[in-house]
Amino acid sequence: MRSVQDYFFKKAKKENYLARSVYKLREINQRFHLFSSNNFILDLGAAPGSWAQYILSKISPHEKVIAIDQHPLKIQEKQVIFIQKNIFDISVNEFRQWLRQNHYPVEFDGIVSDLAPQTSGVKQLDNQHSLELAQKSFDLAQNLLSAGGYFVCKIFESPDAHFLFHQIKTCFQKSKIFKPQASRKESREFYIVAQNFLHNQ
Repeated sequence: MRSVQDYFFKKAKKENYLARSVYKLREINQRFHLFSSNNFILDLGAAPGSWAQYILSKISPHEKVIAIDQHPLKIQEKQVIFIQKNIFDISVNEFRQWLRQNHYPVEFDGIVSDLAPQTSGVKQLDNQHSLELAQKSFDLAQNLLSAGGYFVCKIFESPDAHFLFHQIKTCFQKSKIFKPQASRKESREFYIVAQNFLHNQ
C-alpha cells in the first residue's frame, strides 16, 4: 500500500499549503499562464482550499475568488467568498441573481475545477461520476465565463472524457489535455485546459 505522504504532500506541509493538489494548479499556470492580477475566478471543488491559496498569490488584493464545495473550506480570507453547496444544486440563473445581489460581476475571467468523485474502486462507475462533475463544470463555464476567459477541469481518463474534451474545444480558441507531474503516476486523472472562450458560441 502506497503512502499518501509523498514528495508533494511533504512539500505542501512545508510551504503551508492545505493540500498537495496546489502543485497541479501551479504547474498548469506555469505552462499556460492563466492568472493575472485582474482576474475574477470561480473555484469549483475548492475544499480544503489549496487552489484558492495559490490563486490569491496571483491576483490583486481587490479581486475575489468565489469558492464552491459541499465540504468546508479550511481558509478564511476576505478575498475568498465560500458557498458550501453541492455543485449539482447550483442553478445558473439563481447563481447569477446571487452575484448581482452581492454586487459581483455576473461573468468570470476564469473557472477552475478540481472536482473529483468519492471513488468506489469500480473503474466504470468512478469514470462516470467524474464525467458528470466535469460536464456540470463545463455547463457553468458556458454560462458564466466572459469572452476570452479560461477553463480548467479535472476528469478521469475514459473515451467519454475525450468526447467531452472535443465538445469543449469548439467553445475555445485553444484547448489542451495536460497531466501535471504532481498527479500521482497511478492516477487516471488529467486536466482539460481551455483558453480564450468564444462567447455566445
